[in-house]
Amino acid sequence: MKSPLRTLDFYCIIIGALLLVQGIYNLLDPPFLGVFTSNPLHAVIHVLLGITGIWTGLRGGAQVYALFLGILLLTLGISYFVAPLNEVLVNLFNVNAPVAWLNIIIGGVSLLVVVLGKKLASRFSVQ
Repeated sequence: MKSPLRTLDFYCIIIGALLLVQGIYNLLDPPFLGVFTSNPLHAVIHVLLGITGIWTGLRGGAQVYALFLGILLLTLGISYFVAPLNEVLVNLFNVNAPVAWLNIIIGGVSLLVVVLGKKLASRFSVQ
């Protein structure tokens, strides 16, 4: 019998679904929610990250995915506010300030979930 979903698995499924929806939407009709700018490359990356998040949440590897996602998004989000890197991100991915802040938030939460994941899972698990 498979064990119930852990908090980290559930987080990866949810964040993966959100990234997948955002990526598909940005491929069809950017910007997402009229605020979050994108381009086709950026949208495809979100689709791939979304599929990977759902997959790892269901099949294993959620901790590695969340750690990778946290480091990636936090780094990209902060990089937007560093002058020389800003131009690269804008030109390559069509990133704007709301996207950068969202990356910082999702990246930070992802790292927090990795750190606290085991504590939360054990606290809320049914014995």
